[in-house]
Amino acid sequence: MGIKTSGMKLTFNGTLTCTSGVGSSAANCVALSRAMSTILEGYTNEDINTLAYHGESISHGQPSGIDNTASTYGGMLSFTKNSNGDPIFDRILKNPDVTFHFVYASTGITASTTKVVQSVFDLKQQDPKYFSAIQESYNCIVRQGMQALKDGDLKTIGDLMLENHTLLDQIGVSCPELDNLVQLAMNFGALGAKMTGTGRGGLVIVLAADEDAKHFIADQLKTHAPYVWTA
Repeated sequence: MGIKTSGMKLTFNGTLTCTSGVGSSAANCVALSRAMSTILEGYTNEDINTLAYHGESISHGQPSGIDNTASTYGGMLSFTKNSNGDPIFDRILKNPDVTFHFVYASTGITASTTKVVQSVFDLKQQDPKYFSAIQESYNCIVRQGMQALKDGDLKTIGDLMLENHTLLDQIGVSCPELDNLVQLAMNFGALGAKMTGTGRGGLVIVLAADEDAKHFIADQLKTHAPYVWTA
């Protein structure tokens, strides 16, 4: 790519909490690709997204491509893949009158994305009928969720988050620590909560009704999770 060096030291910094489940590796790959773009021929967003995906592949084997795409383009996206495995994504325009209040809580556990993805693939191969039924339920949640985002229907979004977490548990990517944080968040008044990221550790994302509820839930979860922050 026009760079010759016997060694290179890269330092990343910023406000992103570097913990499992937030897509920090993808964000770093995108940041590096954009930095390279400034000194080379000037990449398009598509180029940057492709480079970041290759970087993610080195770390995770066969990533979905969601994290690097979200980091590259920003905003709220719908994401899927076609029959060839190529990513297809569109922007979702949420209701402008609605503000989302999120809490993030980390289990402090880091799991191997490669191993978790492989276990899901193995499940699909071993019991395709079971996996297909879960996948259809997941697709239904996505369709309902996209409409709820456009409508600004926070209650439905929260309900769907819980349903999604249950499905993820059924394919073996949750863990007791994640389940516990989801249940605690609901006990503290959350509208919804679910695991995010690879699973078997990492984070839960919690939807709160308003600013006060967000800070209350965050304060309560701080006694149960090593890292908690809000957005």
